[in-house]
This record gives sequence, structure tokens and C-alpha cells, in this order.
Amino acid sequence: MNSERELLARVREDLRAAGYPLVLADMRLPTTRKEHRLDVVAFAADSTGALQPAVVVEVKQRRVHDPQLVLDQLALARDILGTRLHYLVTPDGWLEADGGLRRLQQVDGPAEADRPGGELRDISTVELLLQQYLWAESNRHRNEAGPDAALGAVRDLLIRFASPATVPADQTVPMDPATRWLAVRDVVRKYLARDRHLEPLLSQPALARPVAQLLGDVVPPRVEDPFAGLGAFLWAVADRAVEAGTVVQLSGTDINSNVVELASAVGALCPVPLQFRVGDSFRLQDGDPVDAVLTQPPLGLRLPDPFRLSSGATTKDGELAAIDVALSRLTPGGRAVLHISRGWTFRSGDAARYRAYLAAKWRVAALIGLPAGAYAGTSIPSTILVVDRAQPGETFVANLEANWAEELAPGGSVLTECLKHLDAPHMLGGAGGQGE
Repeated sequence: MNSERELLARVREDLRAAGYPLVLADMRLPTTRKEHRLDVVAFAADSTGALQPAVVVEVKQRRVHDPQLVLDQLALARDILGTRLHYLVTPDGWLEADGGLRRLQQVDGPAEADRPGGELRDISTVELLLQQYLWAESNRHRNEAGPDAALGAVRDLLIRFASPATVPADQTVPMDPATRWLAVRDVVRKYLARDRHLEPLLSQPALARPVAQLLGDVVPPRVEDPFAGLGAFLWAVADRAVEAGTVVQLSGTDINSNVVELASAVGALCPVPLQFRVGDSFRLQDGDPVDAVLTQPPLGLRLPDPFRLSSGATTKDGELAAIDVALSRLTPGGRAVLHISRGWTFRSGDAARYRAYLAAKWRVAALIGLPAGAYAGTSIPSTILVVDRAQPGETFVANLEANWAEELAPGGSVLTECLKHLDAPHMLGGAGGQGE
């Protein structure tokens, strides 16, 4: 055996011959402080037919003088991955660790897989594969600055995962579509959130789900995000629709064509219709009204040209314009839920006049203040605004602190009380809302 690469290739061939349908090399071990890499990991079907990490192999080109170091590495892999079989391979052959990972014994080769085939349906396993690919891409482009390398890595990953039977290692195994959707979007979000340029395109899962919940007990049939970014708010609505077994049409708009391309690639995996388009929502006037708008507009935006609000006034304040854009898309009785900074709630001038207009013409149903940190990538306090196209009424008001995620989680006190208020009977249409 002339090189470690050749030895690794032989190990992979032996494992495939033993019936393991998925074999990965140089896999980074997750959830460890230091970067630990495993030479080879083989996956096999468990009793339910789901593929799980089953075998770990350490490959050494020279004789090992201290086997305990190898056994410690194998024990760490077992504790994290839950693997069952553990080996050391040298040019002299295969050595298998005993059940307690205390000794190594010479064997002819790897034990055969207990079951043939298998499907990728465990979310943590698929996330592991996705992370493996993205870590490799990050290492390959480690000298490239800026978000382009990160976006490129995610685009390539989405291409590889477009088929339900493809994994990054250029090996083909069946994959459960629902698992693929959940794992791909969550790993993509975590990976892109590491870049400060890309983090504003995303929202925290702890925020997306309650914001989607504020649409009401029943998922509206048509939901739009006019400032969609990658579409994380719409993902949360899709989850609700799937859980409820309802049909929903989801659409998003973003001014950045590269972001829309990426959002569309992720959205193509969604189990419900999810469409994105390139456009400036401050200028677009086309399209049928929708039942609900859910959005997180750009933070601190100052428009280059005056925007005419539905109140008749004009402003260059991007937050006021974004609220107005959201409201203008609603059908009578529709609801807009926005996550925006707190500034518009106390500024004078245009903001004060627009607040008075909303209070007189719309049902400002809820204002929930959030502390610094809820808005991704900033230390700016924010607020959740809920407005119905309905006659004016009382506003649910809450000001949350560090435990905001707990208060807004399913069953959390603030979310529960707010939903009671939102779903209380009130008159729709009538004198309320733009154009009434």
C-alpha cells in the first residue's frame, strides 16, 4: 500500500462490499469544541430501515504504538454518533475494537451490515451529511472573503440535494422528502447565519414560529412576504400548513436576484407551493391581494425617493413604507404580521402621523416589544406588529425581556394571551382598512 489515500480507498471498498450503502471519508465530528475528524464513517439501516452511522474506522499508514489514543478517538465517535462497530486499519489489515473499546483484535475485515439498503429519514443524520459537505466547502474556500463563497457552497449543496436520492458524497441513497426539507433549510440557515453579511436575510427559528402562529388559529390560504430574504418566515407557515393538513399558497419577493435564486432552490424542496420572485416591493403594484402578509423588512432603510402612503402622506422612512406595503396587499379581513425595529413607535413627524392614521383606520391588533438580539445580527430592540384590515379596536401590548423566546413558544403565556385577543370576535371590513 503506497499511500494513505490508497489505504482509505481500500477501506471504503471493503465497507461497501460488506453491504454499507453510504460511506463517508474525513468526516468532521459535530458538537465537539475542537475539530475532530473521523477517517471513515459507514451508515447502515436500523430496525426501522432508517440509515444511521454504524461504523467508524481510523486509518493509520504506520504501526500504532499507543492503541489507547485510537480507542479514545473511537469512544468519542461512539458517544456522539451512536456507532456500533469500531475499527483501526493499518497496512497490516483490520483490527476491531471490543464492545468496551478497551482492546483491538485482528479480523479479516468489517462485519457485514445487519440489513441491506436503507433510507435517509432521520433529521440529525441528514443534517450531519449536509454539514459534512459545507465544512468541506468552507475549507476549500477558506481564503475567500465575503459572502459569495458561502452562497456558492449552499447553491452547490442545493443542486446535489435537489433529487430525493442524492447525497453530497456522490453516492445515491433514498431520502425521505419531509426529512430533506427540514434538514436542508435548517442547515442552510445555520451556515449562512455565520456570515454577518448574510445573517440579516434570515430570522431566528424561535421568532419565525410564533410570528407564523400570530396569523391565527387557521392558516390563511394565501400568505405573502414582500421582503422575503431566504423565506424563513414562510418556512414556518409551511410547517403549520403541513401539521394541519391544509392547503396554502406561499409567495415571497426580494430585490436581490441572487437571494431569490437561493430562496427558490430551498423553496423547491418545500412540501407546499412556495414561489419567489425578484422585485422591489416599494414599487410593485401588481398581483392579487392576499389573506395574510408575514415579513421582516430591511432594518433602518431610508428610501431614495418619497413613498406615498395609503394615508395620502409621503415619506422616505423605510419602516413606515414597509408597513404600508404589507397592509396594501391585504384583502378585507386580512392580517399583516411584521417584525420591525421599535423606532417607528415613538418617532415624531411622519411616524407620529402614520401611527394616528393606523389607529383611526385599521385594527392595530397587537404590539409585542422584544429585547436586543431578537433581530438577527443587531443589538437593536424590535417589535412584532399585528394589523388587521378591519375596524379599529383594542391593542394587545406586551414588552418582553430576555426570556422572550420562552414567552412566545407554543403554550407560552404571552403567545397564548395574544392569540386569545387576536381571535376574539371583531367586525371585519366596514370602515376599517385601506380603501374603505
